[in-house]
Amino acid sequence: MELSKKYQLPLVVVRVNYPGNKENYIVNSVFNLLNIELTYLYNEVISLSEGPVLIGVVDKDPIELKKYGIKLEESELGRMIDFDVYDSEFKQVSRTDLGLTSRSCIICDEPAHECIRSMKHSLDSVRNAYDNLFIEFISKRLGEFARASLFEELDLSPKPGLVTPFSNGSHKDMDYSLMKASIESLDFTELARASFKGYSEAKEAGVLLEKSMFNATNGVNTHKGGIYLLGTIIYAFVYSMKQDISLKEAIKDVSKDSLKLYSDPSYSSHGKDVFIKYGLPGILGDSEEGFPLIWKNLEFDGTRLLLKLMSECDDTTILYRHGLDVLEEVKDMSRVYNASALDEIFIRRNISPGGSADLYSGVKMIQKINAFRR
Repeated sequence: MELSKKYQLPLVVVRVNYPGNKENYIVNSVFNLLNIELTYLYNEVISLSEGPVLIGVVDKDPIELKKYGIKLEESELGRMIDFDVYDSEFKQVSRTDLGLTSRSCIICDEPAHECIRSMKHSLDSVRNAYDNLFIEFISKRLGEFARASLFEELDLSPKPGLVTPFSNGSHKDMDYSLMKASIESLDFTELARASFKGYSEAKEAGVLLEKSMFNATNGVNTHKGGIYLLGTIIYAFVYSMKQDISLKEAIKDVSKDSLKLYSDPSYSSHGKDVFIKYGLPGILGDSEEGFPLIWKNLEFDGTRLLLKLMSECDDTTILYRHGLDVLEEVKDMSRVYNASALDEIFIRRNISPGGSADLYSGVKMIQKINAFRR
């Protein structure tokens, strides 16, 4: 009321529509992930017993504001919010003012107020419906981000020694169609869903992704490193929401002691071979540190990003095929040569910076998540 008098403009009040106790990560995450595209003259978020509430003053026609709010409420994640609008005299603008019916129930699609009044659905069933809506929304987005990140790396050209739409690079067993089929076989959305259940479920989903990749490529390892890297980021994102910590810290938390895998006699990988021979920890060590090269290079894009990663990455693909001297040479050349010149050199010498390619996808993934969280 005081803000209405002070500004003589409409107010918006946004709260999370969640039954029961609102002190949980879903309520906080919904609020943080809401994409409300309004310009405020004044706004604040206050914490109440009903959860966080956004109050904002907007210089816009209240009817148009309500239309915008209804559109937001009817979006996927918007089903979990109430977007109320008050005119300059603090009179609430309702759906009926626009000739619309009231909101429908999340379970049965009948008018929500009737279901609430009659207590048609139990509190647990309504809460589960909202939880499932949230989990599905986040899982779909993370799955889309992961697949798009892999495609952005694949479609980048020129790219030294790596597969592009126009070249097989230094690979005799891979081409663009195979890499594309590999990416299309990877259902990261399912891994994200599993991440809400727990670590063991997420790990099993990652194993299934690897199997799907190998089935699609007839046994060729196209994206094993990418699956581990993006899978770690996905699980860490879910973990970060639950623990209310930064994604970077979450990656470190969920990856602690990852290097112990190398001491498992049954585990076999090029990364393990490189660690035994050179003492360089590879992607497992990078994950324990939170993938520092990803965070360091978020401002870059395209071939500039790839070359920068190549100049800094202890690429286990190069180490496994060629050794430490060639790795250092690649780092030095990446600071001097352009991508096209390096591509010719790498193809001639059979060099493929696969680890840098995985990190490129990781940078794209974090960039998408950061934009999603704003």
